[in-house]
Amino acid sequence: MDDRADTDDIFDSNRAASINRREFVRAWSIAGALAVSGVTMPTVAGDESDDDLNEIWTNVLAELPDNWGKWGDDDELGTLNYLDSEQAFRGLQTVLRGGPTRIETFSLQLSYTGESVAGDEPTGDPVFPTRQPARRDNVVDHRHYQNGSAEPLQGGMRFSDDAFITRLFLQGSTQYDALAHVWYERPTDDGTRRPLLYNGYPAETTATKKEYDVDIPGVRPPNPLEEPFSTDLKEEAITKTWGPSKGDISNAAEAGSVGRGVLLDVGRHKVDDPPHRLAPGECVTLEDLKATADVQGIELEKRDIVLIRTGSVERARDPNAEKTWLGDPDEPLREPGLCFSQDLVEFIAEMEFPVLGADNLAVEKLTTAEIDVEEDINADVREAVDFGSRETLEIVNPLHPALITNLGVTLCEILDLQELAASCAEDGIYEFLYAASPLNIENAAGAPVNPVVVKATGARCDKGSPPSDE
Repeated sequence: MDDRADTDDIFDSNRAASINRREFVRAWSIAGALAVSGVTMPTVAGDESDDDLNEIWTNVLAELPDNWGKWGDDDELGTLNYLDSEQAFRGLQTVLRGGPTRIETFSLQLSYTGESVAGDEPTGDPVFPTRQPARRDNVVDHRHYQNGSAEPLQGGMRFSDDAFITRLFLQGSTQYDALAHVWYERPTDDGTRRPLLYNGYPAETTATKKEYDVDIPGVRPPNPLEEPFSTDLKEEAITKTWGPSKGDISNAAEAGSVGRGVLLDVGRHKVDDPPHRLAPGECVTLEDLKATADVQGIELEKRDIVLIRTGSVERARDPNAEKTWLGDPDEPLREPGLCFSQDLVEFIAEMEFPVLGADNLAVEKLTTAEIDVEEDINADVREAVDFGSRETLEIVNPLHPALITNLGVTLCEILDLQELAASCAEDGIYEFLYAASPLNIENAAGAPVNPVVVKATGARCDKGSPPSDE
């Protein structure tokens, strides 16, 4: 890879290194990648043990499967390359088995309500407490015509219009992660270590500058070269922005995602009593996924789009449920989700899953993962990596780089699976046509998405039965 951003247009890592390390936070510390409005994430001093652990874990990541170069050195799409005409046809076939009168559609996007968690301190969206909820308001409505501040259009038509009036985090509700979303320092053949994105693109490309001819009033986060990480914003005329020039979300938006989808309702499989939600902090393992598929009578096939229900989003929106938001900076959120194992990563790679989605914030569990070197890492990697005397590794978000950076898997987070899961449980049909495309936002690290599922439904829709007009 020789794609490099101009040094004047990117985050200058040499200057950044001169800032006292105590001013930085662990940017992906649990769920706190972004803080609530007016609240800065706690600062954490780096130490030698952190550096040692980071090097060990990134050495492990470098030994795991990757798809770098599989679709050419210029690929920015990753596993969405798997979704060709044949995969779209497989999805369509799942719908037709019920005939023309037995088809349902489900929208999987969680609504933007603007509601926030109540409490003594400012907090965020009930589903994503570390991020401010997005709120919209009218810019014109009936009141304007009523008081004469707006006139009907020629012909008499009146209209309303609206806009978001608070920050809209592109990764604050149901969304796709772009392949430029995460990266790590990867050992190279010349013995050095370089921060690299999926397919070997330099991490500098995540901070490529775009300049505009027209100034627009707006707000901006603190300068990363001068101030510690924070999501506090200040008013400023926007003349330039920074974003990924490689692996941004526009690639997934332009390609779309259409194929055979499969729901794995792990919550219903493991919890007998309604509302069938996994306990806060519970691991979802590879064995759980396979056992759920077996109980549901569904066979996971290569290049399936796999959606995992834990019940987490439902709990967050349920006013009577136990809350997972603790307000503890060391462990602010307890959600169920996928837990790391090398076997899980290799299974996802072998099955060539193009999209992996779940009804939680990160698909994987967001508390710090305690990885058992003997149990969770296989002999081939244990032989290749020096773990010293460590028997366990405490890692934040171990699956994100293993899946996104290495394999190029698209993660779809914060899905609303409640209605789809109820339909699947009622008729026993857990496969469907999945179609989605995120908002096409240039140079974005992620974007909102509204996946649509088209599903054969009804008790008479037995697998393999011919379509029926009844």
